[in-house]
Amino acid sequence: PTLHPDFFAILEAARARPIRHIMINTNGLRIAREPDFVARLAQHKRGFEVYLQFDSLQRDALVNLRGADLRKIRQLALENLERHGISTTLVATIKRGVNDHAIGDIVHHALSWKCVRGVTLQPVQDAGRNENFNKDNDRIMLSEIRRRVVETGVFGENDMIPLPCNPESISIG
Repeated sequence: PTLHPDFFAILEAARARPIRHIMINTNGLRIAREPDFVARLAQHKRGFEVYLQFDSLQRDALVNLRGADLRKIRQLALENLERHGISTTLVATIKRGVNDHAIGDIVHHALSWKCVRGVTLQPVQDAGRNENFNKDNDRIMLSEIRRRVVETGVFGENDMIPLPCNPESISIG
């Protein structure tokens, strides 16, 4: 959405309505490359959040999941978001054998940024850049993700709370 030529007009139109929280889902390319864009975003930061794609801190996992080594882009994006205090959630698509072993690294990395308010971990789905995807080998279950989060030492087992609306699919910690 950040590439849309009318991005700020759309953001302002949303602000003119009774919408309490606005979130943009982004890969962070523009946020990393255009500090002036981020400064303008900061003017809207009340009730605003960046949902930043953040699958790994490792090159091979990023190439597998996104087709490119995006470590520098993610670092620059976080630096720009941090500089302006823009609320950010890191969003990782987790694929067995690719980045499931790095869940702890992602959680601990998130804790090193004041702007990061949360981490979303979602199992990979058979869509997009998933050539030769095998659901039996590549997909990870939410119960395994929860276990990996507990293994970080940041959260205990009792901290992982299933949401009543969908206890098998969503939990928060």
